[in-house]
Amino acid sequence: MTERLRTGEKRAGKGGVVPPEKDRFQPGESGNPGGRPRMKPLSDAYRRVLGMSDEEIQKLNPAELSRAMKIALSIAKKAAEGDTRAAAEVADRVEGTAIRSVDVSGSLSTGHSAETVEAILEQWRRKNATPDKR
Repeated sequence: MTERLRTGEKRAGKGGVVPPEKDRFQPGESGNPGGRPRMKPLSDAYRRVLGMSDEEIQKLNPAELSRAMKIALSIAKKAAEGDTRAAAEVADRVEGTAIRSVDVSGSLSTGHSAETVEAILEQWRRKNATPDKR
């Protein structure tokens, strides 16, 4: 059985102190409802580089940069020079991949009449029906 500690009292073997009653988590309440934040170092580096002026970029010390920043600087430079693949990479990372639509038109010909297709579908339905749906 665990003993109830008073506010400000140290926990046995656990560091820290017990928080006041009003600050404690209620039963069923999560202390981290959003979960661990997702890490996106390369996307963050692209955003940082895009927000910098040419003068700020020139002042950067390459020895102090993370790999993500080095990659972002390299690809952003290629994009600025007109490389469309590099520009697409930066845009995808920063703004998300563009939505593509697909136009589906025409007819699907099976070589069978509508009646034959309907009969085949009915056979399939009977064969794959669950016991409660028969």
